[in-house]
Amino acid sequence: MKLKRTIIILAASCMMYSCTTKTESNPFLNEFQTEYGVPAFDKIKLEHYEPAFLKGIEEQNRNIKAIIENSETPTFENTIVALDNSSPILDRVSAVFYNMTDAETTDALTELSIKIAPVLSEHSDNISLNQELFKKVDAVYQQKNSLHLTTEQERLLEETYKDFVRSGANLSPEKQARLREINKQLSTLGLTFSDNILNENNAFKLYIDKEEDLAGLPEWFRQSAAEEAKADGQEGKWLFTLGNASRLPFLQYSENRPLREQIYKAYINRGNNNPERTEWHNIVASNRLAEIVDKYVHKGDKLYLEGKIRTRSYTDQSGAMRYITEIFVDNMEMLSPKGANTGAGAPQPSATQAQQPQQMQQPQQQVQPSQAQPIQDNPADDLPF
Repeated sequence: MKLKRTIIILAASCMMYSCTTKTESNPFLNEFQTEYGVPAFDKIKLEHYEPAFLKGIEEQNRNIKAIIENSETPTFENTIVALDNSSPILDRVSAVFYNMTDAETTDALTELSIKIAPVLSEHSDNISLNQELFKKVDAVYQQKNSLHLTTEQERLLEETYKDFVRSGANLSPEKQARLREINKQLSTLGLTFSDNILNENNAFKLYIDKEEDLAGLPEWFRQSAAEEAKADGQEGKWLFTLGNASRLPFLQYSENRPLREQIYKAYINRGNNNPERTEWHNIVASNRLAEIVDKYVHKGDKLYLEGKIRTRSYTDQSGAMRYITEIFVDNMEMLSPKGANTGAGAPQPSATQAQQPQQMQQPQQQVQPSQAQPIQDNPADDLPF
């Protein structure tokens, strides 16, 4: 019995030591002990991010609770400044994490960002929609003209108040609930969009194998491009990418207009460089439109649709949260010529049968001679290509 008790005590001690060591070794949980307080990247590991986010949320919740429970009259210091300083851990981990995902992401970072996004979105809503906290912020804001604040303090108070209002603090409970749903969806959709842009940014590679195509490029830039190509297994060539350090000097110095055009258009068309990619959208039609679609629309038909885009979520069989976007059709126009689809076997509906959208034409605005601005031919103000 004594031996069993000793083993239990030793096991508990080991668990406590393990947790303490893990907490102490997480560089985000304390201020960076480096020159100028820069992040200690040599000590930051993937497994540090999620615990730091969760710890940061706990810390800020405690600090906000202290602000709300403070019995003193709300002031700029005990409310606005206290709120601004309420999230040191979250500020540290967010600054590093999102810079890494934007500049040099990995599959593991992307997976974590998608996992943590709804958590941070909910945490942000819990702050912005906290009525007790907003009452204190509003109380300080209403007396801003008598507080004798500095320019910087006025700016902080103004931005804090506007953040609450723009985040839904004045909405009804029903609308706040709907806003929470939208914010949760946007948190993951925004990350997916950014990740797709970054992946396409990294996928573009412009190899040049003729030295005459390098005309105008400085020697240092040529050497850098040659080293990039060598590192990519293309020794003897020059590699240019869409990264700022490669794209901007190329557009500035290159005398090869077609190549400047190629790299410029690749950059501005990120997300639209794969014409062979097919995107599928769920279309929802009801009542008379549903009958027309069922009777006359066939695979391969071209349609013009007007409607509302709606997003909903559901839990699949594995327990994962899934999101689906649907277009609820208000108006429809069939663009395929009659008889073009041989599999139809039936005539298309006439204009009286299908609900036709109004032709949305922009009225041409005529510029009066007195309003017209002269167009100056300035060679220095040309396109990048």
